[in-house]
Amino acid sequence: MRIGLVSALLIALLTVAPGIALWRRLSRRLALPVVIFDGLAAAGIVAFALMQRSVTEWHTYVVVMRAALVVALGLTAECGLLWLAVAQGRRAKTVAALVTALIMSLMAYSAAVGRYRYTVRRVDIASERIPPGADGLRIVAFSDTHLACFDGRPDLLAPALDSIVALRPDLLIFLGDMVNCFAAETDGWVDAFAALPARLGKYAVEGNHDLGRYVDWPTDNALQTNVLAFDSAMARMGFAMLRDTTLYVRTGPDSIALSGLRFELTGGGWRPTVPDACFSIDLRHDPLPWPADSSKADLTLSGHTHGCQLKLPGLTPLDLLGMPASGLYSDGRHRLYVTDGLGVNGLPLRLGAWPEVTLLTLHHQPANN
Repeated sequence: MRIGLVSALLIALLTVAPGIALWRRLSRRLALPVVIFDGLAAAGIVAFALMQRSVTEWHTYVVVMRAALVVALGLTAECGLLWLAVAQGRRAKTVAALVTALIMSLMAYSAAVGRYRYTVRRVDIASERIPPGADGLRIVAFSDTHLACFDGRPDLLAPALDSIVALRPDLLIFLGDMVNCFAAETDGWVDAFAALPARLGKYAVEGNHDLGRYVDWPTDNALQTNVLAFDSAMARMGFAMLRDTTLYVRTGPDSIALSGLRFELTGGGWRPTVPDACFSIDLRHDPLPWPADSSKADLTLSGHTHGCQLKLPGLTPLDLLGMPASGLYSDGRHRLYVTDGLGVNGLPLRLGAWPEVTLLTLHHQPANN
């Protein structure tokens, strides 16, 4: 999915149209915030069209869907204001005012409350391929913290981290995008993440934002310095970074394979080779390759989408397009779980797609004789 500059300009024009209409119908003082909102949205759409050369197609889908949904809410509110301005009769004005108030209230709630409404989602994974020694294994997964969005205030994320501690994970998995771009965003956070327990270890994969590729670095050396500083911070948090690496986790007398895949801006890349008899778990930030991946693992864990930061009612637009965006998906013996993440990116709000910590419990299921 690519948005050309001409298409972006047309979309931007449609975006500012309600604001222009309100400017003509209402006092300029009332219309000014709407016009500013429309102008910023339109500028963002055009800027996004210009920057797409460095963004993967999947990331384009995700960002466009997030932006489109929020702009749709904003435009709905504007249309309500316009309706209020031109409505004739008390009943029409009352309905217009209620619709506008509802939309604006939802937006305010999603920004002030929804983005901090942490939830724990519990998922049971049962399979005859899960070895008896892994029966009851507790895997806690989280992703997309985007630490910069918490403005250097660990207390805002503390409830989510406390829930991880309370879940008593055997394995603790981070699925990418700890930061927005800069390793320095981890300053002040290391101790909080280092305190998170995991009996069998803490593992992580990189996300697209962790790579620092959305910054115009002065030199390649500056970029590599940022990556090394990020890796150092993750190590001090206690996470082993898995980049195109497979390791085997002992679960009593048995083992399960855990593979971490490097984030590929161009798609493709390394695929783990695991004995077929071994239950395998893949960690990959981006879930898009999963449906077409013929060598996918028994269980794949991903993040990246944020659940589009908006689910109404419980569905994201990407679900409607048949793309894995949130929750559990199955393809025969293969399963994918996409967590909605903890932070926000681009738009500081969440509605329906509440920030999430996921507990996945493995269950050995005896084979039917």
